[in-house]
Amino acid sequence: MSARKKLPSPAHARADELLRVAAALKTRLEEEKDRYDAETRQVKERFTELVAPTVARLKETEKEIEALATRHQVDLFGTPDKDQAAAGVRCGLPSGSLILTVRQVVRKAKAVTVEALKGLGWLDGVRVEESVAWDKIEGWTDERLAVIGTERKDKASITWEAIRHE
Repeated sequence: MSARKKLPSPAHARADELLRVAAALKTRLEEEKDRYDAETRQVKERFTELVAPTVARLKETEKEIEALATRHQVDLFGTPDKDQAAAGVRCGLPSGSLILTVRQVVRKAKAVTVEALKGLGWLDGVRVEESVAWDKIEGWTDERLAVIGTERKDKASITWEAIRHE
């Protein structure tokens, strides 16, 4: 170690000592944080590897639930009217529930182009970057949609809730 410079007073010496201790503690803290981060990363990697098969199987099962419910929609949910379907129709089962919700969406017809909307003078349906503003068009009347060659259609979505058996 190099020789220390003589400091002018005991206060200077104490302040220098405290600064040296603080610097050493900061260095130690950074090293401990780095070690913590490395260990945390390893735990996250192990956890990700551990749960990956379960996550994949759950995604497959969710797709299978949706496909089954879509294929057997009438059997599982009956034929609800539009208001019931919009509010959500449940099919209660011992292990959970299937929920059918139907909402109206605007079918995005390929014939709807920026040029077609400009030709009709409906610029509120055109974005500045010259693309069709579907979010605006979804609020249009059915008559206006028909003029541009599109329409509203029902879009069903199926969700589910599982009951945990302990």
